[in-house]
Order: sequence, then structure tokens, then C-alpha cells
Amino acid sequence: MSKDIKKRNKNILYVSIILIIIAIVLITLNSNKNQNNLEPITKIEMCDNFSHPETKIICYSFFTGNSTYCDLAGNLRSICWRFSTMKNANIELCNQINDPFQRTICFSNVALKEKNPSICEEYIESPTFLESCFLYIPYKYYKLYAEENCDDIGHESAKYTCLAVVKNNSSYCEEIISEPQEKDLCDAIMSEDSSYCGTDACYSQRAVMENNLDLCDSILSKMERARCIGTISKDTKTCEKLEDKFANDLCKLYVLAATELNI
Repeated sequence: MSKDIKKRNKNILYVSIILIIIAIVLITLNSNKNQNNLEPITKIEMCDNFSHPETKIICYSFFTGNSTYCDLAGNLRSICWRFSTMKNANIELCNQINDPFQRTICFSNVALKEKNPSICEEYIESPTFLESCFLYIPYKYYKLYAEENCDDIGHESAKYTCLAVVKNNSSYCEEIISEPQEKDLCDAIMSEDSSYCGTDACYSQRAVMENNLDLCDSILSKMERARCIGTISKDTKTCEKLEDKFANDLCKLYVLAATELNI
């Protein structure tokens, strides 16, 4: 048997396994639709509208909170982890997760739900993971912060951006030295001028703060643009305007999360 045939057979087997898992999940959800601890079946049916098997799996993991499905999400595993812990994220759950990246995503979800960025600093020691945690929290929530909480943040860019927002003083952005791109983000936030932005993260944060859907178009990454559009629009019809089917699916997932969790 040639290598090409073996490879094709392997791919067919992989897709078949995913479809079988999806079928099992659907059967389980349908059989339990009258139980109080499950979402209404009309919401679950949204998952069937996605084009890709992987995004269907992410959708199911969101409703069920079961991250084991994410092992079948391929390259989208980390995104799947994020969605699987969104609805039921709590500190106790996060502490039970062994994988450090998945645990970071869980803490980020808790911080997002509680609109409290200090949770990242309190529970994450690694500078790399700490930065990842902060990146998922819109800076608009820093306005809910007390000034003393900003001072407690050890992460340089997050601390001074927090102080700038809370005290409405853009001079704090000048204190961000080690991360020039994060300084640009701080300047963009304080000046309400996206021309300072040079990164997708900056455009995304500005778009969310301004509730400005047009700014999402400046984001180069398809995945980040989809997140921006879905989170701001909260409208699956807006996602349909995205020609890329995968980006379309991802946008709808963020619509689902934004509407369900009110973020």
C-alpha cells in the first residue's frame, strides 16, 4: 500500500472518529433535554450549523463544560479549552487542571466573568502565562478597578495601563518601557485613537472599548478578527459576512459566548 493511500485512510479514520463522537454527544444531549441541568435543546442545535467538525466539538464543549472533547479538536485544542471552561469557570475548577496553559485559560475565564484582572496575578506565577491571562481581559474592565488594585499588579504594561485608565492620566503609559507594543496599546486606549495601534491585540482592545465593529477590520489575524466581530456584534448574521467558513464558525462561537455570559 502506498504512503498516499495510507495517509488518506488515516485522514478518513480521523474524520470518522470525530463524526462518531459528535453523533454520541447529540444523542446524549437529546436524551437528556428535559433535565434541568442541561441547556435548552434549541441552543444546542446551534452547534449543528457550524461548517467544521472541530468547531462543532468546541460548541458542544461550551454547552457541556466537558474539556475531554477538546482532545478531538486538533489545532483548535487551546480554543476549545477556553470555551469548555467559560460557563462554569471558578477558582476551585482551575486549581484541579494539571496542564499549565489550560489552567491559565481557566483563570482568565474567571477573571473575565468577575471582571477582575487581579485574579490573573493572584493565581499565576509564570510571566508568560500571566501575560496570556491579561490579554483575554478587555481593558474596559480596568475602569471597575480601584487604584490600589492597579498598584498590586506586577505585570508592567497591565499595571500602568490600569493606572492610566483608572486615574484618567495618559502619562502612566510612558512608564511602560519593556514592552513598546503594549505602550502603543495604552496610548491608543487613553487617546481613543486607534492610529497608535500596530498590533492585532491593540485593535481588538480598542474595538471592544469603543464598541466599534469597524475597527475589527484592521485586525490581520482571521481568528482574532472573528473574535472581535463576534464579541462586539453578538449577532450571527454579522458573522455570515465573513467569507472564510472557519472564521465564520469561530465568530459564531464568540457570539454564543458573549450573549450567554454577557461579556
